[in-house]
Amino acid sequence: FRKAMQIDPYTSDAPYQLALALDGMLYDKQNATERLNEVESLYTHALSIAPYTPDIYNEFALFMKNTRQDTHTAESLYTQALTYDSNHLAVINNLAHLLYLKGDFQGAEDMWRKVADLDSHAAQARNNLANVIKQIRGDLVEAERLYLEAIKINPAVPQYHNNFGRLLEIKQDPDLIGAEKAYRKALELDPDFALARTNLANLLKRKGTEENDAHAQREAIEHLERAEQSSIDNNPFGDKTAEGRLKRYALWRSVEAGGVWECVSSELLEREIGSVVMCVLLKGMYVLMGR
Repeated sequence: FRKAMQIDPYTSDAPYQLALALDGMLYDKQNATERLNEVESLYTHALSIAPYTPDIYNEFALFMKNTRQDTHTAESLYTQALTYDSNHLAVINNLAHLLYLKGDFQGAEDMWRKVADLDSHAAQARNNLANVIKQIRGDLVEAERLYLEAIKINPAVPQYHNNFGRLLEIKQDPDLIGAEKAYRKALELDPDFALARTNLANLLKRKGTEENDAHAQREAIEHLERAEQSSIDNNPFGDKTAEGRLKRYALWRSVEAGGVWECVSSELLEREIGSVVMCVLLKGMYVLMGR
């Protein structure tokens, strides 16, 4: 690329491709900080030669947002790109993400809605749009339609099923059976999906309380344990909070096999009085259910 720039200093492709290559290397080299200025200079140079090319604006904006942490410049670059191609899907989608992170939820909704209108196969945009209108406007009817569209387009994405399950659980007339099915589908696709496992556990805990279902209660604790373990496994620095909860779940589960005196074991007393109270309540529940 450097040779190509020497041969033809007026081509935009060589500095653009070199910027892309160096930008990618920044994440792999510990001593790559000094290249930041060069990458930025290359993108700027490429745009000075071909200021009508949306792809260059898009990649430059991603660099400024993700590497430079300069969202203001990134937003300006996305906006300039759209003046040359107002229907550039990658630019619109990236701008939507940036606006969402900035807290401009209406702007993000408008952008993702445009992507969904332009591309009938844009599953991620539909999922993101559903998240926004569910969280910000509370429009669960349209959100449900969009989640279903996203799942129909790409049923292999666990996040879509998890989000759909959560909506079914919180709507005015909850569909707990449908929510449980959605969470289990998400976990079938990704067994390490901690959020889906936590959502399933909370639903089963609710089911166990409302229906006096000891099996659901036990499965809920098992899923919580696995969710916490996933948090630890996926965190290279460990997760002390998750480790503490795992130990507490193990103690609570031992209550089913033992008597209420197990609740005042020295190990449990050393942890916290709240654990003792919960232990007694769980034991009482098992006794009432004839276990």
